[in-house]
Amino acid sequence: MSALTSLSIAINSFSGPIPKELGNLTELTTLSFGSNNFSGTLPPELGNLVKLEQWYMDSCGLSGEIPSTFATLINMQILWASDIAFSGKIPAFIGNWTKLTV
Repeated sequence: MSALTSLSIAINSFSGPIPKELGNLTELTTLSFGSNNFSGTLPPELGNLVKLEQWYMDSCGLSGEIPSTFATLINMQILWASDIAFSGKIPAFIGNWTKLTV
């Protein structure tokens, strides 16, 4: 699965933590896991997804702070993260995601 570029597991009833092994899918450009019942925080290993351009994680049940390892996600163009219980401040490194559109 190392050549996988798009993964959508959205709109299911998945629960539990997001598997840190998703960070091994380093060719991903699109990741979608919104509308699920996950718990816990975003695994820092997802910072390995440096080719990621589109990320949809709305209404997925996650909480906590955005990991500092996400500073590497500089190819991000679309980030859809509504209805998530993030805490802390918006990280300054998001300002380096210059491809991000509003």
